[in-house]
Amino acid sequence: LFFINRDVQAETLALTDADTPDGYSELDSGLPVQGEDGTDYLYIPLDRNVSEEDITVSANVLAGDINISVQGTTESFYYKNPLKGSSSGISDLSYGFSDGSANIHIVLDGIYETETIFKDGFMCLKFVRPDMEFKHVFVIDAGHGGKESGTAAYGYTEKDVTLAVSEQLQKLFDGCSDKNIKAYFTRTDDKYIDDAERLRIINGTGAEMAVSLHTGADPDTRVTNGISVVCSN
Repeated sequence: LFFINRDVQAETLALTDADTPDGYSELDSGLPVQGEDGTDYLYIPLDRNVSEEDITVSANVLAGDINISVQGTTESFYYKNPLKGSSSGISDLSYGFSDGSANIHIVLDGIYETETIFKDGFMCLKFVRPDMEFKHVFVIDAGHGGKESGTAAYGYTEKDVTLAVSEQLQKLFDGCSDKNIKAYFTRTDDKYIDDAERLRIINGTGAEMAVSLHTGADPDTRVTNGISVVCSN
């Protein structure tokens, strides 16, 4: 059962205990069910006037944060038509309504990919660990960032160089046609990330390999060049 906080600060509302379910009291047998991998579905009912084009899903996978906006529905719809199903990955749900849109905010307890299926008046969500979704998972870690500039030489800083290399690698992965391969990036802009957060991303994705990008400086000469590789199990 899911308890949704209206606008987070308001009272707790048990949307799974609606008085008048309005036709959604029982799940249709044709809906997707729990998979063999142990994942399960969250079923979000949709107003009959709502189409897929009226729904916007914004997900920050690494932060475990999902926002779902449903246009063309009423504020009372999700009081009368409760969310169903379950998911062990959900740590919090909140609900708000503004400008004619119902807004459902989902906070996950880790890093998951979201699979979405629209069927029989429901939006069905499944949250899957990356290493269960993809055969090969990699993490590209652009070293330093934000207040940590790293090495500086010839007008360049280490944090900018590592980010530029990371961006080129992202383009290569984005252009990869093999859907069994997925790469995650610890940072995609100039921001500071501590080591604990980098490890959380690496461990949370279940990556088989993490590549941390750095540039070094030789204290004895300014002309040393090449690639240094450090491997760790």
